[in-house]
Amino acid sequence: MKPSVAGRFRRCGGVRMLIVIAAALFYLFPLARIFSMSFMSAPELYAAEPSILPRQFTVENYVSIFEGNIPIFTFLKNTVVMALLITAVQLVVSSITAYALTELDLPFKNAVFVLILGGMMIPFESTMLSNYLFVAGHGLRNSYLGLILPFLLSPAGVFLMRQQFRSIPREMVEAADIDGCGPLRLFARIMIPMSSNALASLGILSMVTAWNQYVWPLLVTDKNEMRTVQVGISMLQGLEFSDYTLVMAGIVLVLLPCVLIFIVGFRFFVAGLTEGAVKG
Repeated sequence: MKPSVAGRFRRCGGVRMLIVIAAALFYLFPLARIFSMSFMSAPELYAAEPSILPRQFTVENYVSIFEGNIPIFTFLKNTVVMALLITAVQLVVSSITAYALTELDLPFKNAVFVLILGGMMIPFESTMLSNYLFVAGHGLRNSYLGLILPFLLSPAGVFLMRQQFRSIPREMVEAADIDGCGPLRLFARIMIPMSSNALASLGILSMVTAWNQYVWPLLVTDKNEMRTVQVGISMLQGLEFSDYTLVMAGIVLVLLPCVLIFIVGFRFFVAGLTEGAVKG
C-alpha cells in the first residue's frame, strides 16, 4: 500500500528537521565547548582524561580577567564607543546616500551606485596600508577618529537602504509630493519611518562587524588607553605558556554582546533583509 501524501510530507518534514538540528549542533558545538572551557580550571583542562563539561564549576577565570593587570573595562569602553560611532555614522550616511540615489534627480547616479557597489568587491586588506598611512600621517593613531575613519561608508548599507527605499509604493511618494512635501520632509517623515526594519538590520550588521574588528585596532593603537577588547584579549596569552581556560573566558566576554544583540534583533534583522527584496 502506497503511503498517503500527508504521510510522505510528514516524513520529508521530519528529515528536513533532523538535517536542520544536525547542522545547528555542528555549528553550536564549538561555541558550547568554548563556554564550557571558560568554567574549567587549568589542571582539569590539561588532565589526562579531559571532559567536555566541567567537573568542578568555577568562575575564577572571569574573576582573574576583571581583577588582573589587564584594564578590561577600558578595553570594553573603547570597543563600545567605537562600535556605536561606526553604527551611527553608517546608518546616517547609508540612509542619506541611498535616498539621494533613489529619489533625487542627480546626474550619473546609477554610475555612482555601481562605483559604490564596487567597494563591496575590494577586500579591506588591500586598502589597509593606504588607510594606515593616511591615519598615521594626520596624527590620528590612538584616537576614536582613527579607529572609525575607514568604516564611515558601508557599500552594503547603501545597497540595503536603496533597495528598501525602492520597495516603498510610488503612490505614497507621489501623494506626498502633491501635498507639497519637500525632499527633506519626504526623507524624514515617510522614508525613514517606513524603513525601520531595514535600519535595524543595518544597525545589527554594523554593530556586530565593528565589535569584531581586530586587525585595524591592532594597527592604529599601541596604548592600553585606546585598545579594544579584541586586542586586549590577546594579551591574556603568555609568551611561554597560555592558560586557555582564561583565554576562553575572554572569548566568551567578547562573543556575548554580539550573541545578545543578534538574539534580540533577529526578527528585525530578517524583516529588514526581506523587505527590500520586493523590488529589484
